[in-house]
Amino acid sequence: MVYHQAFAAAPSHHSGPWTPVTVQDGRRGPDFDQDAALLVGHGHQSAAFALLAAHDWWHASSSIQSAFELGDDPSVALPADQRIAYNDAHARVRAQQLRWLAGVGDAPSADLEALVAADASALKDPGFARALAPAAPDYAEVQAGLKGLAIVSYRLGPKNGEGVVITADGTAARSLTKVPEVHQAAARLAEALRAAKGGSSGDAVATEGNTLRVQLVEPFSEDLTGVGRYLVLADAELWELSMSVLPEQQTGRRYLADIRTISYANSTGDAWREPGKPAGRYLPEYLGISKLSSEDSRSDDGTPQPTETENTGRHFDAALRTIVDGGESTDTLFLEKTPNARFIHLSEVGVGDRAAIVLGGGEVQLYQIRELDLTGRAVTINSAVDPAVGRRWAQAFRAAGCETVITTTWDTPASTRSKYVYSFYESLIQHGSPSRALLQARQVLREEQTVRGVGGDPSWWGGYLVHGQP
Repeated sequence: MVYHQAFAAAPSHHSGPWTPVTVQDGRRGPDFDQDAALLVGHGHQSAAFALLAAHDWWHASSSIQSAFELGDDPSVALPADQRIAYNDAHARVRAQQLRWLAGVGDAPSADLEALVAADASALKDPGFARALAPAAPDYAEVQAGLKGLAIVSYRLGPKNGEGVVITADGTAARSLTKVPEVHQAAARLAEALRAAKGGSSGDAVATEGNTLRVQLVEPFSEDLTGVGRYLVLADAELWELSMSVLPEQQTGRRYLADIRTISYANSTGDAWREPGKPAGRYLPEYLGISKLSSEDSRSDDGTPQPTETENTGRHFDAALRTIVDGGESTDTLFLEKTPNARFIHLSEVGVGDRAAIVLGGGEVQLYQIRELDLTGRAVTINSAVDPAVGRRWAQAFRAAGCETVITTTWDTPASTRSKYVYSFYESLIQHGSPSRALLQARQVLREEQTVRGVGGDPSWWGGYLVHGQP
């Protein structure tokens, strides 16, 4: 319990340039592997909860580190003077802590107190606070309400790692063996699926996918028996493809997607984020924004065709949809329309400075999205971008109140992509479940795959990630 509380209290956003100094060479300590090994060996529910708390901190900290690498600095949301003062407070603590560790001067107690005060002040700004991981929920309360849902958390260090599974019926924490093989297999499988471009990924699923299944799923097979939905908390490599593409067994042609619904979150707190309160009346019901203009929209063979958003928007009455493309898709329109939209569909958007979303007529910074109060059910972003960028985009929309976000991690042919999203919205309107809608869309693609003679190759659908609870 003490270990759990310690991680819950530790500020996970103190990463990147805000990393505190705890040892003399300027790094953070202690050794995470040693602590994790102790918890895995303990074997009780309290140890599993403590390890999940450690994982939550690890994933949240890694997410902020990745955000800094992309330029998504949370302090950008602060007024200029406050931002300078906030970053100066971190710099003073780092400098004085190093001096103290070197035996020069006293411990920087006053500087640490000033940093705590600066943190408290910055957290009052929604654009700053929503860029960070929310506090972890009560794990016991979460476990009691899982009902067919499993939390599956993985930490993959350079050499060592562990997995934690929490279901309504129990907990499990185990060390992962051959972690370097997991890193390599995930990278090779993602590359093969990405390169397929709507064709075939060859034997990659049977080889690399099976390696991942053996290392990540099989150790928990008994714990996950009878559980139909997985919420995965994972390191960066496992965000490059959905685990739904892994084979269900070493032999056979079924994937995990055939028997499980899988979604992702940055941490348990992120997954249990309170969504925005539903609007009394959504207007528009559907907001479709495409960077690509209707004049430039082409099929795979170059024939003019409606944009993806125009095609999908046909599901909605003309009075209840707003569809803009090309130069008309401005940042002003985006910020005006998104708070009252039920479904937000972004297509062919680009990546700008600080991982901003580039539209045809402007760009939207992520802190601007986080400062909104969104009430929408789902956001779909059908643009092949770096998985780290897609992850921050999803984080911004969910932090602003959106319940579910779907992103893509690689490109597929225009006709395939358009058909997938059209089928997704058709099912979403009927059933209301994004996860079920993705399953239905996948079935439509598999029928087309059969016609084209490429079997059920997951390169067609495995790049779609659901962010939020499945």
